[in-house]
Amino acid sequence: MPSLKDLAKECGVSVATVSKALNDQPDISPATRERVRAAAHRMGYLPNAAARSLKTNRTYNLGVLFVDERQSGLTHEYFSAVLDSFKVEAEKHGYDITFINHNISGKSMSYLEHCRYRNVDGVVIACVNFYEPQVVELVNSEVPVVTIDHVFNNRMAILSDNVFGLRPPPHRLYPRRKDRRYREPRCRFLSGLRRAWPEDPGSLCAGGHLP
Repeated sequence: MPSLKDLAKECGVSVATVSKALNDQPDISPATRERVRAAAHRMGYLPNAAARSLKTNRTYNLGVLFVDERQSGLTHEYFSAVLDSFKVEAEKHGYDITFINHNISGKSMSYLEHCRYRNVDGVVIACVNFYEPQVVELVNSEVPVVTIDHVFNNRMAILSDNVFGLRPPPHRLYPRRKDRRYREPRCRFLSGLRRAWPEDPGSLCAGGHLP
């Protein structure tokens, strides 16, 4: 694979100029920047991850802590979509994804130890027992953490809008029936309906109103 020196020789500029062009620094001309980038693309140059980490103090590696007791893996009906969106957005910004676990090459370690071992820039925690000691240890560490659908006082969290999420399906789940057995009792367990449909919550029930 070509190096910065190879690129500099190809373009007739210094290694420093090549570095500035690839890192979008403002103190070189647009023409030089485009010439260097075109050469990099043509020669198949890719930045060295280790060198970039030393320079930026970032690994461009994000951890994902996902523990599904049902062992559904990435086919989980909710979190599979969440994690896929996270992966797509992370890749847009040049990040890789590492799944955090207890074992590395047969060696047992805590979640925090794995994060430090991989030197991740941050961790997304989803679908775990948030009260497990190892999870709490990770949340209280120096590692930046974002939790999904759980709130810790000292960490950023992303929460689902469960009330809004109720809006589309119930019209299909609860069709009107002539038989009184299918009326009001079938709607009693939907505790969020009054907030989800403040304009007409009773329209969801077979009986035409909520008790």
